[in-house]
Amino acid sequence: SSSLATHVALHMLLSRVAGGDADRLAQELVRGIHDLESARPGIGMLRVAALARTEPAARDALLRESTVTLDALPEGPTRRALVSFLELYGERAVREAELSTPRWREDPRVVLTMLRVALRGESREIEATLARSRAEADAEMQRLKSKLNVAEVTLVRHLVARAQKAARLRERMRAWVTRVLGMVRDVALDADRRLLRLVPELADDYERLLREGSPLAQVQSVFMLTADELVTALRTSRRDLAPLVRARRAELARDLSRPDPPPTFVGLPPAVMLPPAGGKVLSGIAASSGVVEGRARVLMSPAEMSLLQPGEILVVHTTDVGWTPLFLLAAGVVTELGGPLSHAAVVAREFGVPSVVNVERATLAVKTGDLLRVDGDRGRIEVLPEAGATSSG
Repeated sequence: SSSLATHVALHMLLSRVAGGDADRLAQELVRGIHDLESARPGIGMLRVAALARTEPAARDALLRESTVTLDALPEGPTRRALVSFLELYGERAVREAELSTPRWREDPRVVLTMLRVALRGESREIEATLARSRAEADAEMQRLKSKLNVAEVTLVRHLVARAQKAARLRERMRAWVTRVLGMVRDVALDADRRLLRLVPELADDYERLLREGSPLAQVQSVFMLTADELVTALRTSRRDLAPLVRARRAELARDLSRPDPPPTFVGLPPAVMLPPAGGKVLSGIAASSGVVEGRARVLMSPAEMSLLQPGEILVVHTTDVGWTPLFLLAAGVVTELGGPLSHAAVVAREFGVPSVVNVERATLAVKTGDLLRVDGDRGRIEVLPEAGATSSG
């Protein structure tokens, strides 16, 4: 609430002194936040990648698609750095607010995949990137000062400092919430082990899901029960839970197959709609300034992260902190959901990655390989014609 209130106050002030440029200025001026918790995993990832570049055996192991655990890495600085990385950030994950989501420390495949993507590109100096973000924010303030009187400058500086502090504390709070959720997940997984011993049918069901490679295998049986049901079952050694768990797992599979509803609707969600035929310009909300052109890479799930090539424009349904290490490798980011104060948008600004969020049906309107222009200042995505293409009429 403090972060939102400060941002609103800053925006209102800038609207009076800067007019239509207030949205961009409100985001630009608060860049360069020192010690942003949500940016640390991405920074740590690049540092591990830089270390791997100096250790050929570790680099080769990381580049192999078959490397899915740390055991495949040779003993050395890179492996030790990766162990330290997981000790620091192992509670994080894509969709980390969902208890059923495996954490990085449990399943490091996502971390290894992001490192693999990082090693495909050139080394990047993260300190220079962060310093440039701070310098651009300072330059924006200097340009704004010429339009303001002394009182207005003082008030703007005060609100910017408050907004940065609130954002820093907000991201730190998110990290602590994630750690606590990780502890709760540990308790739930221990309860799941007891549940499977109590009801062998559930253990058989789970083994079958693993053999089939079903995405439901990531959702253990314990997450199909309420807390009261679980406590009662373990306390009384109740053994007739298999039908209930199977029914709820079937409901989950059904719900996962359905499209997401629109952000707002009245009554029942409307029917699924395709993007406009031939649409070349998409609009959203500007989340991180800058204009960039590049090839699109549409990713529908974290399992596809390895397809990203450094310098491509990442197009996804939504992002959270678990996706942000890829921001340092992508030329730009486009999401269907999100806002300018979302965790991912804050990190994108720190990394200086042009980003547009809340782009309706972006993953349908854009195809992998499309040439895009991402305008993070105006919140526009343009699908560009290929070189040599002719227009009809």
